[in-house]
Amino acid sequence: MNVLRKRDIAPPIDLNSLALRIAKTQPQLSDLNIVQLEKLARIMTTQRLSDELGYAVSLAGIDYSKEKTLFLKSISPNDSACTKSAYKNGMKRLEAYTLLNGIKLLTLTPAQADQYIFALRQEGRAAASVRLDVSITSSFFTFISRRHKAVSNPFRGTRAKPSNKSMKRVVIPTDNEIKIILNNVPAFEKAIITCLYSRGFRIGALPTLTIWGAKFNARSKQVDISGEMPMEAIQSIKEAGLNSHKPFSAFTSNALKTRIKKQMERLYSSGLIRNQYSSHDFRHYYAVAEYKKNRDIYRVSKLLYHSSIAITERYLQGLGVVDI
Repeated sequence: MNVLRKRDIAPPIDLNSLALRIAKTQPQLSDLNIVQLEKLARIMTTQRLSDELGYAVSLAGIDYSKEKTLFLKSISPNDSACTKSAYKNGMKRLEAYTLLNGIKLLTLTPAQADQYIFALRQEGRAAASVRLDVSITSSFFTFISRRHKAVSNPFRGTRAKPSNKSMKRVVIPTDNEIKIILNNVPAFEKAIITCLYSRGFRIGALPTLTIWGAKFNARSKQVDISGEMPMEAIQSIKEAGLNSHKPFSAFTSNALKTRIKKQMERLYSSGLIRNQYSSHDFRHYYAVAEYKKNRDIYRVSKLLYHSSIAITERYLQGLGVVDI
C-alpha cells in the first residue's frame, strides 16, 4: 500500500502571495525575445479564433423565424391592426435590406445599422416613418438580446435617425422637488401625487383604483392593470382620511387633474419649484427613477403597462434617458 510522505504532498497555495508576485514580476512586451513574442502571437490568434467560433456557434443556435414570431406576438392584443402591421412591415424592411446587402440580420453592426437608416432616408421615407422603423427594429434587438447574449442592439445610440424637431420639451421634478411638493400641498393632493410618483399611475386610473391590502387593481386607457401598491401611497391615503379601499372613486380624473394643477401653479408662483408640473410629469418621474435602478427597459415596460418594449423605448427617449 502506497502511503504519501509529507514531502510528496504539495503545500497549500497562498493565492494572495502568488497574485502579488505575478503583479510585481509580470514582463512588458519589450522584455520578451522574438521566440516569446511569436508564441504570444500564436496564443492571441488562437484566442481570437476561439472567440469567433464561439460567437458563430451561439448565433447558429438562434432560430430567427421563431424569435421574430415571439417578438411580434409580444405586441398587445389591444393594439390596433395598423400598429401590428407597422411592426411586421418594419421587420420586413430590415430583412430586405440585409438580404440585398449580404448581411446576416443578427450580426448587424452599429455601422451597418446607421447605413440602413441612411438608406431608408434616401428612399424618401418620411422622418416620422424612419423613426418608427428604427424604434421597431431597436425593440426587436432589445427583445432578442435578453434571450441570447450573443446578440446586442446595433441601433442603440445611433445618430443616423432623423430628429423629431417638434418634440415637446419634457420637464420632470427632481427628488428634492418631490419632497418640497409633498411638504407643501394639502393631504388630499399629497395622496394623489404620492400614487402618481411612487407607482407611475396615469391620473385617469385613480377613479377606478381599488386597493386590497398591499395589492391594487385599476383600469388605465381601457386596460385592466394590477400589482403591488407602495406602502407610502397607502399611508398617504390613510393620512388624507380617504376610503382605504376605493380612495378616489367619488372623483373624476379631470377633477383630480385640476386640483394638482392649482397646487403646482401655487408652488411655482411662490418660487418653490422650477416648473408647473402636470399630473403626468409625476408618471415621468416614476419611469425615469425605475429605469435608472438597473436600466432594464423590459422591466420598466411592464411597470408602466406599455403594450410593447418599442413604446417604452420611445417613451424613455422622450424623457432623455434612453438614446435609440
